[in-house]
Amino acid sequence: MTAHATDITLADLVLLEDERIAHELRTRGRPAVLRLRSITIGEVDAALVRLRDCEPFPDDGLAARILVGLGDVVTRDLATVVHPDDIGVAQLLWHDLATRAPEGYAAAPWTIRAVLCWQQGDRRGALRDAWAALEDDHDYTMAGYLVQACRHDLPMPAEWTDGTVTRRRNRLGGACRE
Repeated sequence: MTAHATDITLADLVLLEDERIAHELRTRGRPAVLRLRSITIGEVDAALVRLRDCEPFPDDGLAARILVGLGDVVTRDLATVVHPDDIGVAQLLWHDLATRAPEGYAAAPWTIRAVLCWQQGDRRGALRDAWAALEDDHDYTMAGYLVQACRHDLPMPAEWTDGTVTRRRNRLGGACRE
């Protein structure tokens, strides 16, 4: 029996994309990592622009590419850089991706949401989303750090507040508005 295109789920697409990326990383090494970061951040930016313009959420193919790209922690950290005017749109994007993600892929978008909450001073929201990330992957280090930071009222790391991460993101060609 032949599968129809409509029979392919987001989980299937994520697994296919993960295999494709793993092969590219094995065969091309560091240049592939840098290329993947740039592509993922570009796709995140494009999704944010579309959502800001009241267009639909990412389709399953784009969602799969973003979710797999966020497996790189540097890419995940760069995705936390959002113009203040776009925080609400970004929260919607990461919530959509986290709730649609197959098991094992939701921790990154939940963690990004947690960081955005933390940046806005919403410790309760940050804890909620960090715990959701830990439910998906109980060893997700960044989510565990956020839980501890919120419990102990720790400040944001200097790299996020002094513009370091924003500059790194912009060097990748991200469209984060200053």
